[in-house]
Amino acid sequence: MYLYVGGKGTNQGSTGLGGWNNGGNGFGECSGGGGSTDLRLVYNSGSNELLSLTSRIIVASGGGGGCFNASSMYHTGSNGGDVNGTSPNPEGDYAIQKGIKQYFGKALNGTADYPIAGSGGGYYGGYAVIINESFTGCFGGNSFVSGANNCIAVSENGDYLITNVHYSGLKFSDINMNKSHNDGAGYAIISLVKDYSNRMSTERFNLQINREAFRKSNVYREH
Repeated sequence: MYLYVGGKGTNQGSTGLGGWNNGGNGFGECSGGGGSTDLRLVYNSGSNELLSLTSRIIVASGGGGGCFNASSMYHTGSNGGDVNGTSPNPEGDYAIQKGIKQYFGKALNGTADYPIAGSGGGYYGGYAVIINESFTGCFGGNSFVSGANNCIAVSENGDYLITNVHYSGLKFSDINMNKSHNDGAGYAIISLVKDYSNRMSTERFNLQINREAFRKSNVYREH
């Protein structure tokens, strides 16, 4: 398995680059989105990017970037989300004039046509809206845990499956997904839930005894 830890997007007023692991790039005075943190089964060598993305069994999404609009009004990006992602918090007119959809494994980048901050990376990257044709903050991505309620898994080709379990069959139990956020770069904690080292040593010891007993029984039959 491979653990990919998302990076922080660059701050507003700089180059607006998204954080490592698919954080979106911001445009103009907009910051980049945060990259997602994930656990996957296939290493991304570059030529197998889709397969590597679909092999993810846990995804903790990154937060969306924020930016100033032409009226010097700050539009805050949203935190990384749960299954559905999270919304940005624009400080003005909420009228949605343009919608930009989400893409599997990819965050949105701001452009001259879509002057937005970078969205957060995730199982699906965060989506965005343009408010009054002006710069706006962007959504955080959505997260995924194989086996979690309301999650929708995808196939090796990225097509929706009618299940919440990863195509590998690997899934988790006692899952708790929330929208609590972390400032800065992403991180992952892997905790030892139960120590099987003694059990494994005992099993190896029993295996050696059983092999010896089997060998002696064969010798006995031969005589």
